Amino acid sequence: MRSKNILALISVIILFALTALLTIATYNRVHNKNSHPKIADVLGLSLTGLDNLPFTLPNDKKNILLILFEPSCEDCHRQAVEINKNLEFLKDCEIIWISHAPLAKMKEFYETHSLKRNNTSTMARITGNVYETFGTFLTPSLFIYSSEGQLVKAFKGETKIDAILKYIQ
Repeated sequence: MRSKNILALISVIILFALTALLTIATYNRVHNKNSHPKIADVLGLSLTGLDNLPFTLPNDKKNILLILFEPSCEDCHRQAVEINKNLEFLKDCEIIWISHAPLAKMKEFYETHSLKRNNTSTMARITGNVYETFGTFLTPSLFIYSSEGQLVKAFKGETKIDAILKYIQ
């Protein structure tokens, strides 16, 4: 009888330890997936332009404002309006809107917000797995990279232009 109690106790301890290890491993995997992507990670994404041809990020040594968005996202529409109002402050920055939405929806967003009218905004569609690079994300998510490709600041969700400009050099 005593050996059954010891066996039950050992089983409970093993079950508890496995649960704890699984919880820690899951937390670490999620935590690492939600880390901010380096520009090299973004450069490695499979991207296509609005013309459905391969898209590469510009390499003209400008700061990059990378905006991860969804065309159906109301916050993304407001973010586009805010950015368009302040383009004169972003003239030395390459603005790249990326999404994994269907190309037709992206083109509609592009035209709705007249992103074509300025030379600093481009748009690309992610054809690979967006979650491998960005993990789970809110839209819009904004990533500011220096001209050397270093992440300067990441914002999750709609962001005031003053906060963005603070990190654009």
